[in-house]
Amino acid sequence: MRTRRLLHDRSTSPLSTSLFYMAGLMDIQKDRYVTMAVVAEMLSCTERHVYDLIMEGALVAIKVGSRAIRISERSLGGFIEKNKVNPEDLFDPDREEKKTPAPTRPAARPMWMARTSPT
Repeated sequence: MRTRRLLHDRSTSPLSTSLFYMAGLMDIQKDRYVTMAVVAEMLSCTERHVYDLIMEGALVAIKVGSRAIRISERSLGGFIEKNKVNPEDLFDPDREEKKTPAPTRPAARPMWMARTSPT
């Protein structure tokens, strides 16, 4: 009982707590991590796309063991917030979209069409 209390007191001492903050571990401990499959299901995309988002830096992930990857729920929430679409931007019927006209160039024609026929 006394050993258990000493260990508990040591783990909650201000020194150990400040070491966690200094190492940035306190934020990591508060965050939850989910699997690639869960994130892919939440975003309705493939696991490959989730992997690409990690490689782009859009999602924060950790590697657990030699193969398992887990994605931070905070980074997933931030990604979703950042990529929210304002419905007025997409579905406003009164707003005319400014489309730039496609550059025009002469149509490609085969050489035989350029030849003039003898009349």
